[in-house]
Amino acid sequence: MQQYIQQLIKLPTSPKVFFSTLNLAAFGFCLGSHSIITPQTSGLSQLFTSAIKMPVLLITSTIVSFILVALLNLLLRTGFRTVSIAQAAVTCLLFTSIILIPFGLIILLLTTWENYSLIILTSYAGLSMAGLIGVGAFAYVLNARHRSSWDRRPLAIAAVWLVCFGVTSAELGWRFRPIVGWSGQTFAVFRHDDTGMFQQLRCEVRNTLNLGGVKLPKAGEESDTKDWPC
Repeated sequence: MQQYIQQLIKLPTSPKVFFSTLNLAAFGFCLGSHSIITPQTSGLSQLFTSAIKMPVLLITSTIVSFILVALLNLLLRTGFRTVSIAQAAVTCLLFTSIILIPFGLIILLLTTWENYSLIILTSYAGLSMAGLIGVGAFAYVLNARHRSSWDRRPLAIAAVWLVCFGVTSAELGWRFRPIVGWSGQTFAVFRHDDTGMFQQLRCEVRNTLNLGGVKLPKAGEESDTKDWPC
C-alpha cells in the first residue's frame, strides 16, 4: 500500500489532474444517480450535470486555495517554492478524489433504499473525510520537499491550506450544488434557496433520527418541497 501511495505522489501533474477529473466525475455521477428514480423528466439532466459539476467544483476550489496559499507564502517568506505548493495542491486534489470513490459506491447502494437523508449525510461525510485526507497528502508532499524534521512550516502551510480548501469548497459547493436537490424541484444548473448548509445538515440528522430519513418518491408519485419535514 505504501509503495502504491508513493507511486501516486510521484505521478506528473497532468496525469494527476486527469485521474482526479475522472474520479470526481464518477463521484458526481453517483451523487446524481438518485435523480433517475424521481418523477422528474429532467432526471438525466440532473445526473450528468452532477457528474460535470463535481470536478469543476473541486478543481476550482484547488485553484483558488492555491492562489491564496501561494500569495501568503510569498508575503510571509516561508521559503517554499511556488512550484512545490502547486505540486502539493494537485496531490491533495488527487487523494481527495480517490477517497470519494468508495463513498460514491455507498451512495449508489443508498439510492436503492430511496433514502434522501442518508444520501445527503453520506455525501457530506465523504467530502469531509476525503478533504482531510487530501490535506494530509498536501502536508506530506511539502514535508518531503523540506527535510528538516524540526521545522514546523510545512504543517503551518498545511493548516492554512486546510482552512482555504475547506471554506472555499464548502461555499462554492453550496452555491454550485453538485448534489441534486430534493425530489420534485425542477431542473436548474444553480439552485437558489435560503437554506444554509449547516441548517440542512441539522435537518437531515433530525429527519434520520426521528423519521428514519426522508424517502425519495418512487416513479409516478408526486413530491412537494412544501411537505419537507424541515
